[in-house]
Amino acid sequence: METIIITGLERVRELRPSKNGHTILAYFSADIGVFSFKGCVLVRTARQGIAAWLPRLEDPRSDRQRSVTLNDEPTRNALLKEAREMYIRMGGTEAEWRPREDEETADERETLT
Repeated sequence: METIIITGLERVRELRPSKNGHTILAYFSADIGVFSFKGCVLVRTARQGIAAWLPRLEDPRSDRQRSVTLNDEPTRNALLKEAREMYIRMGGTEAEWRPREDEETADERETLT
């Protein structure tokens, strides 16, 4: 796994879900190994999860949303963890994990069986 350093983060002050249900919490920059990324996004997903997206690269020849991806799951998880922790240190309060409405707790599953 690569070393990850969040080099800057700007919280979004007025949180509004997009038409697809995602809410951008912050924009940030990160150094991942030998690469520097500017314009990354910390987002609450439509299903109430938290995600960190790499910058979007516009390419008129492609309909892909993200042209750069991290294929290494531990590195993706570390990027999310670092961005989330920086967001919270800067006073952000919307980065906690929230269960989805369609998820049952362990207690609920036990009472159903």
